[in-house]
Amino acid sequence: NVMGKKSAPRCSTYNTVGDEEGTDFFDTGFRLREMGPQAVRLWLGLQIVSLFFQLLLWNEVSGHLWAFEEAVSQECAPDKLKHGVCVGPMWNVSSWQDVVLSSVSVQGRATTHTWEFNTFSKPPTFLLVVDPVASSSDGQDPAPVPAQLAEQKREFKDVRWALDVVRLRPPQVGPSLHKYAVGPQTFTFEDESAEAEAALPAEGRIVW
Repeated sequence: NVMGKKSAPRCSTYNTVGDEEGTDFFDTGFRLREMGPQAVRLWLGLQIVSLFFQLLLWNEVSGHLWAFEEAVSQECAPDKLKHGVCVGPMWNVSSWQDVVLSSVSVQGRATTHTWEFNTFSKPPTFLLVVDPVASSSDGQDPAPVPAQLAEQKREFKDVRWALDVVRLRPPQVGPSLHKYAVGPQTFTFEDESAEAEAALPAEGRIVW
């Protein structure tokens, strides 16, 4: 009889490669890792929750956009436009003037234009818009402007001008507001001074 050792059955063992033995993807520090079912469920749950909040945000933004477009369509209807400007329930056009200012100085001073207007709100608040609509460089009057601002084809963004805002009644205590600007500009003013607060109940208006 020939006796021999019994050979042990062969088996293969597969081990995951540790972090220290793995190979980076293009030396970025990222390696392949095995994920368990619990980690996959957690990741899917986070994605579903984030998608839910994104839908809520989209719904809220869509509602605000719809409300804005609805307000613009109502307040900017043709029967509510004044000189091409949309006037809502909180504002009114107190003064509108087309002014021609010459770029040629007279006696060393640039030509100016002055006008007065009143405010009745509390606190006194007004919106001032300056929109250059035409320009002439040969010293002559500029070309006629369209009747509506929407028909204006060119924006004069390089026109330089200066603005002074002074309160006339009650008299302004501090210095006037002086502003240099270029092209179309819009300014909002709100007078919270003690003089205006005291004069408004007595006179009912503030003169600028």
